[in-house]
Amino acid sequence: MRDHAAEILRVVAQNLEQPQSAAQQQRKSRGEGDRESGDTPAEAHADERVAHGFSVDAMMTEYRALRASVVRLWTKAGAIKFDEHCMAELTRFNEAIDQAIAESVTRYTEVMKQTSNIFIGILSHDIRNPLGTIAMSAEYLVRSGKILMARGLDET
Repeated sequence: MRDHAAEILRVVAQNLEQPQSAAQQQRKSRGEGDRESGDTPAEAHADERVAHGFSVDAMMTEYRALRASVVRLWTKAGAIKFDEHCMAELTRFNEAIDQAIAESVTRYTEVMKQTSNIFIGILSHDIRNPLGTIAMSAEYLVRSGKILMARGLDET
């Protein structure tokens, strides 16, 4: 997570600095938050995790650790109080982290699906060629009658 934590938190901080309507908050809570074009830091993080063989569970653990670290640091700094404003900020922080998680998991799933489709395509092609050769050879032997002669079952 060290590779992308600063970038992810920068996006989260920018999000917290902007005003948010109730409709935007509701969309974000469903993982449908507004986003700019291009890859987000969370998507880049997912790409790297796939490339390095991480599981989606390991990637989720990184986000849990990131969230816990930030909340712990806020608490130590006295930034979290139990007033309405602080609780709203904490809620927005959690929604922004959840948005990053949704982006990462979606990208991770897409990349794994693409990789699986490519693997299956290659595998089916590689299997099809030997099986096709075997099937054509067997058909030739049956048509030529050589298979019957080889077994001592000549029709004559």
